[in-house]
Amino acid sequence: MKRKGFSLVELMVVVAIIAILTAIALPMYSTFRRRAYAQNAVGPCNDARKGLTAFYQDASTFQGLTIGAAAGGPLSAIHPDVDPANVTSTGTALPPARGLTWVVSSDGVAGDIFARAIIEFTFTDAACTGCSGRYCLLCDQPSGVCVYEIDVDTTNAATNPLNSMDKNRGSACTAASVAAAQAIISP
Repeated sequence: MKRKGFSLVELMVVVAIIAILTAIALPMYSTFRRRAYAQNAVGPCNDARKGLTAFYQDASTFQGLTIGAAAGGPLSAIHPDVDPANVTSTGTALPPARGLTWVVSSDGVAGDIFARAIIEFTFTDAACTGCSGRYCLLCDQPSGVCVYEIDVDTTNAATNPLNSMDKNRGSACTAASVAAAQAIISP
């Protein structure tokens, strides 16, 4: 008598293999998805850094750094030589994205020896849990040299796979990192 179909044991082995592969693949997929979301925020910050650095080379300040009224509007700051009463475009913008908000700020550090521009990106929890972070640009007023820091998921938990996206950690985002920035700028 010829046998047709598969036995129950054979079907259970196939189901077990599929379950094992799924258990391995899902966490990896989640990590890659989170990295892609975070990169969607870091990429525009890298583009904005170019415009902000050029603006700083010309104006020597990030005073009054703002983002346009519309989500993803152009970045502007007060240029003391062009029009001290109004903001001037820095020549760059942060694009709107679903579940992502941008906040920009600027300050002087170490008695205004340094000027710092901070771009904070925040995701709604539904979009990407733990993907929020900040992108900081710290510029030395006398030399005009700038360093940047990327800090994704500012908790910096050792088990966070997004830590590999951090760049120049401890060089620009905190006031305590000024000594590190000075060592980088003028070794």
